[in-house]
Amino acid sequence: MLEITKKVIEVPIFAGGGVRNIDDLIELYENGVSGALVATAFHKGKIRKDDLNKLLITSD
Repeated sequence: MLEITKKVIEVPIFAGGGVRNIDDLIELYENGVSGALVATAFHKGKIRKDDLNKLLITSD
């Protein structure tokens, strides 16, 4: 569905809900998603501030 959406519209795509861990964020980034809502994952300790470094390394 994401691939079809990216072909049809040319606006940033954001994911809301369902992000469980940093690997989910990396997968979203690799699939062209511009951003994601991660509040619950932060509150539950599933994603930590230090984990975001992994995402930054992936984006280089």
